[in-house]
Amino acid sequence: LASTRDTAPRHSGFTSASLFLAAGVIGTVQWATFIADGHAERDRLGIDEYEDNPVCASYIRGLWGDSEHQALRWTHVGLLTAGESLYLANAVTGWGMRTKDRPGLSAQDLHRYAFFTHGTLMLTQAVLGFVTTEVLSRGNHEAMIAVGAAHSAVGLAIPVVMIASGITVNRMLKR
Repeated sequence: LASTRDTAPRHSGFTSASLFLAAGVIGTVQWATFIADGHAERDRLGIDEYEDNPVCASYIRGLWGDSEHQALRWTHVGLLTAGESLYLANAVTGWGMRTKDRPGLSAQDLHRYAFFTHGTLMLTQAVLGFVTTEVLSRGNHEAMIAVGAAHSAVGLAIPVVMIASGITVNRMLKR
């Protein structure tokens, strides 16, 4: 029977990964509704897909300011904040996993590398989140496509890295 001290870091890590996945679902819902609503309006107005039209930019800005999209945005941000706060608790466990240098890749090494990878991805995601906010608030369709794809890819990578490293570290640690 594992002690609470042994299982708390695992629960914290997997719970924060779950919060990141939930944030991703909310972000995907928001992104999908932007796309569906924006394209429906463009089609309704008979505007060509590749036409740079100020009416579309205005409509996108209106969608961005809509209370439903703002609620989705702040739910997304709240879940990310909760997940990141919980994940930072793992920094303490990572500190406790320090060991002397030895040859090969240990569970402690993997935990440390995953922690730094996660931190890098989260910083990238934060920058992309601010850029996404700016692009959406301006109604820039072309930039939204590029930034949205990058934001989604990094957002998916975060919980994948966390879950994969957590499973691997748990399998590598001797019980």
